This record gives sequence, structure tokens and C-alpha cells, in this order.
Amino acid sequence: MKVSIKRKAKSAWHKDWVSTIRNACDWASKELNLDSKQFTLDIRLKHDYNVDYYGVQLSVDPLRRSVIILNSALLDRKQVVEILFHEMVHVAQEFHQGLHITECMTEAHFEGMVYNFEGEDQFFGTHSEHPWEIDAYKRQDQLKEKYRKFLTKTA
Repeated sequence: MKVSIKRKAKSAWHKDWVSTIRNACDWASKELNLDSKQFTLDIRLKHDYNVDYYGVQLSVDPLRRSVIILNSALLDRKQVVEILFHEMVHVAQEFHQGLHITECMTEAHFEGMVYNFEGEDQFFGTHSEHPWEIDAYKRQDQLKEKYRKFLTKTA
């Protein structure tokens, strides 16, 4: 896995955050069995009040290139690593659980099941009910706790 981190909003994202995010990403990639995968993960740090997400994961080229965007305009500083873990779980779901969502958001595949939506409104309207989201929230909490223990041991 090749990781690239870029600060789009340098004043909102202190340069020290790049190393914090890189360390958390490297640790999580091992936990999620992504470290040996041949793909690129681009992490973009932005500050944009015009969007409604804390973080988002986009499959630019499925199983080859993913982008995770973290938005400091809506994120509390304490949430950054947690949201990073959530979005990295989605990357892992693509590799290990067959997650694929069509660009028009009318169909999703996850763990051998097909989920159909009437469009973006229905897709986003039922966001928290999607099985891949339920899984990602559960696993982000597990990763956050394990990472906290890891940091405590290495301190």
C-alpha cells in the first residue's frame, strides 16, 4: 500500500497532523490487512463548510486507488483518527468483503448481497442502516480502542 497525504487547507491542518495521520494510517493498515495490498491510498486534508461530511472514502479505481478526504471544518480534533479508521474500514471492506457502490448510488454489493436504491436520496437517507456502515462504525470503535492501547504501550 502506498500512502500520500496532502493538506489542502494548510492553515486549518497543522503540519504535525500529517505525521499523526500517517502513523495511525500505517498502524490501521496492518490491523485491516491492507499493508500488503498493491494500491494507492490518497488522504486529503481539507477545510470546507460547503460539504456535509467529516470524512469520506472514494474508490477512484476500485482495488487500485482510494481517496479519503478528512474535513476539519466539521471535525473535532479528537475525532480525526477515529474518522480515518472508519474510512479505512471501507477500503478494507472493498478488499475483504466485496464492497462496491455504483457511481450513481443505485446499487451496492457487500458480503455477497446486492442492495438496490432508487437514487442518491434513498441511498443517503438510509446511510446509517447500511450493513457496511454498521460494520464500519463497530470496527472503527474497536480500532480506536486498540490504537489507544498501542499508543499507551509505546509511550
